Amino acid sequence: MEKNIHLIAAIAFFLFQTIVSGVYASPELTVNAGIDTAICLHDSTIIGGSPTATGGVGPYMYLWQPASGLNSDTIPNPLAFPDTTTTYLLIVADSLGAIDSSYITITINNLPIVTFNLPQDTFCNHGGIITLSGGSPAAGVYSGNGVTGNQFNPANTSGGTSAITYTYTDSIGCTGMATAPVVVSFFPDSLSLLLVQLPPTGFVTYNMIYAYPATAGTYVWQLDGYSYYPYYNFISPDADSIEVSCEVIGEIVIDTIFTSNNSIRVIVSLAGCVDTSAWLPVDENCWGYGGINEISALSNITIYPNPASEGLNINYTLNSTINLGINVLDIQGRKLKAIAYDKSSTGNYTQHIDVSQLEAGIYILNFVSKEGSLNRRFVKE
Repeated sequence: MEKNIHLIAAIAFFLFQTIVSGVYASPELTVNAGIDTAICLHDSTIIGGSPTATGGVGPYMYLWQPASGLNSDTIPNPLAFPDTTTTYLLIVADSLGAIDSSYITITINNLPIVTFNLPQDTFCNHGGIITLSGGSPAAGVYSGNGVTGNQFNPANTSGGTSAITYTYTDSIGCTGMATAPVVVSFFPDSLSLLLVQLPPTGFVTYNMIYAYPATAGTYVWQLDGYSYYPYYNFISPDADSIEVSCEVIGEIVIDTIFTSNNSIRVIVSLAGCVDTSAWLPVDENCWGYGGINEISALSNITIYPNPASEGLNINYTLNSTINLGINVLDIQGRKLKAIAYDKSSTGNYTQHIDVSQLEAGIYILNFVSKEGSLNRRFVKE
């Protein structure tokens, strides 16, 4: 405030000299407010010259008008960030009362109007890669958790709620952006089924089949693709486990819903995400082949490329001799290809599968033996 009072007094003195004598007292003082410039809305720029004042006798006093949109109105080179096009007047007085002034105009360019919407906002971590589109104007850049280029891979996120941002820069360098929220539901990498045979009660043997690991989702249990309810020996089908009964006399099964080649599966839904990968082969004796989606003799499984367009390579190690079958299933669990089913000794193996004829989508690679069953997903581009 004191500086402004002194500067106003100097201006008054200069005006008095000019009126009385008609002569400018100190023509040596020169003021440079800078070169007119344009910036984008919400950007900033340094104004004033280099130097802002020359000649006269220092020190100088500075006054910028208007003061709005400046980080200071009494320094030689303030930071300017006006919201609209503004012309600033700079008045400078030296220590002897000489005064000079200069103008600078800051033109504000509006940001481009950017829009971006996703056709859906909920995704599954195993739902495959989504190609992003819909950002406008074209030629912008997508960014966010799980985004590479114009592709979004939910599996590369940490799950939960995040956002994808579309950013566009116009021909004059102004940038606008739009954001779309996304929610990624995470299922286990490989949902499994575990069959446990319980002690018989009278003529009835009970088996408990558990989904592993359990989630907070909704469960639908099926036998060979058909949904079964309690009166079909499937008790509490909406729970993470079911009880399957077989009526036996001694060791002979006399009443069962199973034949020699049945499969039980569970469909789990969670926040719009559906997992159908868990299958368990069950024979006519109410026995399931294996445990929690594991085959102890099978290890070091690698599948590449994934996603695949023409061929899929499978590397694995057998730690003991087993009969191993490798099947390609669709997301509904229907068998599309049977790759191998023979007795294999210990060692490292490579299988190649031609997937060029498959439709684009998600598929299940199913390893099965008497010891167990194991599923891995792959994506066909």
